[in-house]
Amino acid sequence: MKLSTLVGSAVTALAAVGHVSAAGFGDYSACKSTFVRKEIHDMTQSEWMTYMTTIQKAMVTPYSGNPKITLWERFGQIHNNYQDSIHANSIFILWHRWFIYYVELQLRSINANFRFPYWATERQWSSADWSKDGFWGVVGQGTGVGTPIKGGAFSGVKYTVVDDNNAWWLAPFKDSKIKRAYSLDNVKSAKSAADLKWFRHASLDDYNNIYEQCTKLPTNGFHCWANRNEWLHGTFHTIQGVVNDANQDQVGQMGTMFSPLDPLFFIHHANIDRIYDNAQSGWAAAKKSQAWQINGSCPTAKEASDEKKSPNCLTLNTKLPGWSSLSVANVQFSSQLCVKYQAPVHIVSSGSAVHKRDHDDEEETGYGHHSASSAAPSHTKTASTAAPAATETSTATESAPPGYPTGVPTIPGGNTTIPAGNTTVPINGTSIYPPGYTPPTYPAAPLPEKWIQMQYSSAPEPVELYAKAIKASVAAIFNSTVARISAGTPPSGPVKHYVHGIDNVLGDAKKVMTAAAETVVAAVGDVENDAEKWANKVDQLFKSTGATGAKICKKNKRKGSDEL
Repeated sequence: MKLSTLVGSAVTALAAVGHVSAAGFGDYSACKSTFVRKEIHDMTQSEWMTYMTTIQKAMVTPYSGNPKITLWERFGQIHNNYQDSIHANSIFILWHRWFIYYVELQLRSINANFRFPYWATERQWSSADWSKDGFWGVVGQGTGVGTPIKGGAFSGVKYTVVDDNNAWWLAPFKDSKIKRAYSLDNVKSAKSAADLKWFRHASLDDYNNIYEQCTKLPTNGFHCWANRNEWLHGTFHTIQGVVNDANQDQVGQMGTMFSPLDPLFFIHHANIDRIYDNAQSGWAAAKKSQAWQINGSCPTAKEASDEKKSPNCLTLNTKLPGWSSLSVANVQFSSQLCVKYQAPVHIVSSGSAVHKRDHDDEEETGYGHHSASSAAPSHTKTASTAAPAATETSTATESAPPGYPTGVPTIPGGNTTIPAGNTTVPINGTSIYPPGYTPPTYPAAPLPEKWIQMQYSSAPEPVELYAKAIKASVAAIFNSTVARISAGTPPSGPVKHYVHGIDNVLGDAKKVMTAAAETVVAAVGDVENDAEKWANKVDQLFKSTGATGAKICKKNKRKGSDEL
């Protein structure tokens, strides 16, 4: 399928779901259906299998516009081709919102059940926690500085795509497997302050910090937030793709403009998009104007090294680079794409105790309790059991070519659940955090200079000026976050989006349990002599539902008997 056809199908799909007005945050009325993205710790076994097998097929399906590369490589090529227009200006978050949706549409053509998950790394900010997560059994484990990953579903793939401009930072990646910038085993054992800072994700407090700082501005709040969000998002890229040493070379795909070649890219950017959605919910509640929510620099007039001198040219009519038929007005809100984010439920935040699940229901537990060493089914067998494709993008060869990912692993064990009690962490008597979250006590490392220079390579001033200014700005964000936490006045963001998501999930579970209690009582209600005994048993089984068996019994009259 040609790129023009892919673009056309994406635009057609956008038109099919309807276009929500630019003032319509949260308005899904035009959607015939919605696509729900889940946090990685909430994915079911079958959802992970769909995720892995669908991406594997895209990794071996030739791209019809250039049969020398695959469909998956084409996604990386698009991002690389438009690098100069989609970074270092305020369209960054909006373009990437569309891009992950566009790629998701293409992958749904392979398997209609496909959805990108997201990883709430702002909660799992500590390397002592994220490095030990079972998730690496899915996406592969870093083995060293610039060496191929091992394990997971994608360690066998070998990319051939190259950059026509032969950019200096792409030299290590020609004819390369997926690489990362560290050994996961070394990250697990990291002890030094420098290592802990380098491998620390931007935390919930950091994102709250920039939200609070920019939301207070009377004008141009989005411009302020968009810049800082782009900087914080870079922390994850540099952890995965940039060496933690004096040279700070880019040795993993995530450290380059071909970052979409590593599946981590889309899991990360789905989370960045969710954070944007959260921020927009807060701005809507604060009744921020449309002019406040869309402003800043644009692809044709990029950032100045002095942020205050940057142009203000981004509008609803600004075109998305690569898609001349689409503008900011088409993608400002997730609801326009009929995308929803399920709030994180089972992720254990950094600093929390890890609680293993007490049952093996894989459809409910996500990862399930399966040995990572179990024999992996072959691709042929797994792909044939996946949901049928809605429309094939092209036909993959029956026999896997060299470099095809060797098998699909069973999902690793070790999944975790909500800390006991499901309580928020009080700070000065105010609950501002999701369940189990512990604020960071040390800052993350500033962004590497080479990374900043790559991001701002086409900006109007010398890249050294941007590197100096942005490093200082990012360090100030991280340091002020920690300082406020230490002072007992941590920054707050759109809290309700985090807390209420958990409440809703637990509330729904409560309703289900209550209904189950009523069913049990109804089933045994005809046994008059044992009714009280059954009611007491139901009380014990469902005591946390708030509806006791005895109360339920009193609501039900049985024929030929007194009211129980």
